[in-house]
Amino acid sequence: MKKAILAILLILVASIAAAYVSKGNFGLVTDKEESALQSRVFRQNTQYGGLGSSSSTASVAGAQSTGNSSRDPALSPSLTLLGAGAQWAASNGTDALYIDFYVNVIANPNQYAPSLSILQQQRADVSTTLEQYGFNVTFAGDIPSSLSGYDVVVIDAYWACEPANEPIIRDYISGGGGVVLIAAVPVLFSTYCKDMWPGNDLSAVQDWFGASVYTNAWGPAVVTINNPFGTTLSAGESLGPYNQGTSYAAVTEPLNDSTIIAQWQTGEVFSMTHEYGNGRVYYQASYSDVLPPEITAIDTSPSQPTSNDTVRVDVSTNQPQNASGSLTVQFNYTDSFGQLWNTKMTYDETNNIWEVIVPQQPAGTNVQFSVTVRDNNGNQATMEGNYTVS
Repeated sequence: MKKAILAILLILVASIAAAYVSKGNFGLVTDKEESALQSRVFRQNTQYGGLGSSSSTASVAGAQSTGNSSRDPALSPSLTLLGAGAQWAASNGTDALYIDFYVNVIANPNQYAPSLSILQQQRADVSTTLEQYGFNVTFAGDIPSSLSGYDVVVIDAYWACEPANEPIIRDYISGGGGVVLIAAVPVLFSTYCKDMWPGNDLSAVQDWFGASVYTNAWGPAVVTINNPFGTTLSAGESLGPYNQGTSYAAVTEPLNDSTIIAQWQTGEVFSMTHEYGNGRVYYQASYSDVLPPEITAIDTSPSQPTSNDTVRVDVSTNQPQNASGSLTVQFNYTDSFGQLWNTKMTYDETNNIWEVIVPQQPAGTNVQFSVTVRDNNGNQATMEGNYTVS
């Protein structure tokens, strides 16, 4: 009996952990959050979050543009920041090594990893961004023993990082290399971890990384200086409405010589730069697509149906640039008996619309419906409508 209870608890913990990685670009959970996670299993508590806000110690008041990017490619703000930060770290070099999460998990399966489809999307986001910023991208699933020949190393794969290969990164930066670290990567150079709970301690890497504490955050994230890296991004510009309920990465206690580029609403660092030896480090907490698709129009035909008419509902949608794609559109309506019907809409490639046919309804019926459009990353938008049958 005890073994059965233990097995159930382990399944619950694994299920909750899986929810934290469902959208990709996730932040590994801190020790404090692990304790809350365990309490949630036993108490059925439905709400817990990241660590409390921390004040950053590095001033951003006099920060200047730190690069010379002459253009902003057609990317979301968070990906624009990532590409420009990589360009800064590379000192405008063009050869990039991308330590790719997808390749890493294919070679080294991990039960805590996001789905391969999410990792493929992340790979496409990062590689496309780097290419648009002029980089020649080489992919790898693990950190090689030598990084010579690369102007910048972009590290996205959590479990490719260990304290054992931290000296490779340290020496590379000190010698003049550029590094881009994404989400929870820094803490995995400080603490050996192959699950979701690496702790908070960045002390082993703080001298070259530029901050001493890893934590979690969510909510709005905004740029804190004008035109970082020469981009057109401005102070106060949103990097995305990251939803509460998913733990995203963040760092706190930046060193005095680190420059904060963007922050979470509660003060944790979303993005920053640091220089060490002859090299440069750029950190960014997330680049996930968190912008929902848009429903731009809903049309019914005929517009004034009778009881003899079926009604075609056409829906037009739009996606933000560099969104995750693969839309699905769900149509829900209530018939004359008050019964709710759910169906997926069909995409008409010729006319670039989604459509569905609603059966004939008795005269006087007010058909109320809603349309929900979802993208491949779980973002969604909903619009309601109705028509009356004459």
